[in-house]
Amino acid sequence: MKNLLLMVAFMLSIGVFAQNPKHPIDPNNEVCVQMNTFKPICDIISNGFPSFYGEYQLTACGPKSWLWSISPADLEEMVQDYICL
Repeated sequence: MKNLLLMVAFMLSIGVFAQNPKHPIDPNNEVCVQMNTFKPICDIISNGFPSFYGEYQLTACGPKSWLWSISPADLEEMVQDYICL
């Protein structure tokens, strides 16, 4: 009986019954934000030809800590600046 108790104590001490480790949430996990009614202020050129005017649905992805610190208006302005270089 003593040996059985020692074996159980040994198994518990080495973590045989340990649970799966839970890792902390990484603040830099990638998330995506959708802009459903994006209207470019300049022509979008595709294959040398300007594209059709209208509304576009854009998806912006990036680290959660960075993307959630930007307002939707600032994000749209950044995309406009990138398109209209």
